[in-house]
Amino acid sequence: MTKKVFQIVCCTAVTLAFGTGCGVFSSREVTVLRDDSLSHQREYFRNELINHEGLAVESENFLRGNLMQDDLNDDPQVILKRLDEFYQISGNPKYLVIAADLCRYLATQSDETEAIRYHLSSFYYCTTFARIKLKKPSVDVGENFYDFTLTQSLQDYNEACCGIFSFLKKRGLLDANAVTLQDIEGRTFTLLKPHFLLSVPREAISEFSLCASYSVKDLMQINRQPGLGVPLVAKVKMKEWYTSLKTPKGLTIPVTLLLKREGTPADGMTLQLTFVDTGMRETFQTQVKDFRQMQCPMALDFSTPLAVFLNGLQERNLLGQMLDAFSQEASDGLYMVEPFQPGKIPVVFVHGLMSSPETWVQMINSLKNDPTIRNRYQFWFFSYSTGAPVMLSAQKLRTALRAAEKEFCTTPEATANFNKMVIVGHSMGGLLTRMMVQKDPHYVFESMANMKMDEIKEKIQPEDWKFVDSMMPYSLPFVHRVVFMAVPHRGAEMAKSAIARLGISLIKLPASLLRREATISRIQRAVDPDGTKSSHETRFFTGIDNLNPDNSFVRALGSSQIRDDVTYHCVIGNNLEDGVPGNSDGVVPYWSSHLDNAASELVVKSGHSVHRKPKAIQELLRILLLHLKDVEKK
Repeated sequence: MTKKVFQIVCCTAVTLAFGTGCGVFSSREVTVLRDDSLSHQREYFRNELINHEGLAVESENFLRGNLMQDDLNDDPQVILKRLDEFYQISGNPKYLVIAADLCRYLATQSDETEAIRYHLSSFYYCTTFARIKLKKPSVDVGENFYDFTLTQSLQDYNEACCGIFSFLKKRGLLDANAVTLQDIEGRTFTLLKPHFLLSVPREAISEFSLCASYSVKDLMQINRQPGLGVPLVAKVKMKEWYTSLKTPKGLTIPVTLLLKREGTPADGMTLQLTFVDTGMRETFQTQVKDFRQMQCPMALDFSTPLAVFLNGLQERNLLGQMLDAFSQEASDGLYMVEPFQPGKIPVVFVHGLMSSPETWVQMINSLKNDPTIRNRYQFWFFSYSTGAPVMLSAQKLRTALRAAEKEFCTTPEATANFNKMVIVGHSMGGLLTRMMVQKDPHYVFESMANMKMDEIKEKIQPEDWKFVDSMMPYSLPFVHRVVFMAVPHRGAEMAKSAIARLGISLIKLPASLLRREATISRIQRAVDPDGTKSSHETRFFTGIDNLNPDNSFVRALGSSQIRDDVTYHCVIGNNLEDGVPGNSDGVVPYWSSHLDNAASELVVKSGHSVHRKPKAIQELLRILLLHLKDVEKK
């Protein structure tokens, strides 16, 4: 057997031993297909308030009642003139909505050149109708609840915006100024320079695309909300905006496009595009001169941008990342899902063995469905090679979080929210998490060496002490709540198997650790000169070693105490029964995941990937809402 074939066999064996139980060794979580066709976009909007392919019922009734069905195809201008006559005589704004709906329908039946003119006419009628509504001192919800004009006008406005956006984008005019456009009836619009309300500069966006152009599969739920405007996917150019928080490749931002009209046909009309980052705000205040101001809920779509981002990531070889911690080290770090916002509390997700940040996609997507969660929390991920020793990975997490504290805690608001941080760890990630909230930072080292820290310091050289001190699990005071999901606090028997030992032998450790080989050897021999406490093995412990119940590190960490002011929760998998403590999730037994003094414990019928289960997601939602109540009391 050749060396290459041997490595393939070994990798397959390790995957079967650990990946099947974890269910996380594949990084592809969602599937996204792009389709820019008009029919596909229509399907997207039909799922909103009104579901119709052709004309609305009121529009059909108008045509029938006035014997104008034939004019729809022969001379639609006659219908628009008749609608204008009815409106001028009666003053009833419903005729404006029928006109808008008629233009919307005709746009779908026209070629590209004529369609934009119909879209502009539909937009004109919708905005004229809106101005009439804004003239009223208030809107009586009871009076207008069954008024078709409100919902019909909203949908026609959104589809007009969609058509105008597509026209401008295709011609490279989204950022243009002073472009003249005409509608089907000859009214002139001057396009103004667009307005951007984004969390990043405009030049950071490489493309705006319609959410309606994508089909998203495999998400448990699609987080959309009907309202004003057109949901877009804003693709961010690859750039590091912060020193402590990395920007993942292909990052997207949820945006809603609004179109504003000023002026009248007689005075001249302007058209302005406004791009609103819905991660920052979810309502938009009307700003029409001389009209009543009001907050309008915007159309929202959080799932499609998230899915496009995740789908754009290259398929990761997660097994390879675990085995080759040496080359993976440069990509270790803290990553954002959205640009930093000082008014939101950070929630940091730490993945487990042979996994990646993408494993949290279902949970993040579901949490964002709750408006309180998305308005009060921001989500970060910590990525690391799980083949590296847990203590080294924990040290990197601690360093990254401290760097984020230094960079972002520059205002009272940012500091207050940063100091309410929550960390959620799955599997091995829970061990890293536990090392952020140690009551006694010396306990783990002292337990492993079987001597007090002062004695250790006396036995080693000063330069070696600096290394020991850097690895010490000093607690992070800004973390006050943690959630452990399927965490092997006392190890997992699977890590003792022959397959695990095979995987251990294939792992390439990080360069930062290998450079310290002489340092670690001196420390080991200083605290254990006779080799009575260890075998003085030449190899270093790996992440898999640290999951072995007999490993000195996991035994020390499992018996350590969590800081008194930290609230912690456990979510545990039981592959046989729901809600019943005991058994195992297929990888980690209940006795290893259970913590006696946890504020809450939820046992879910699940394999090791318990964090993907709806009950676990709902539990984290409950915990985060509870966290808000607790921190607001202080």
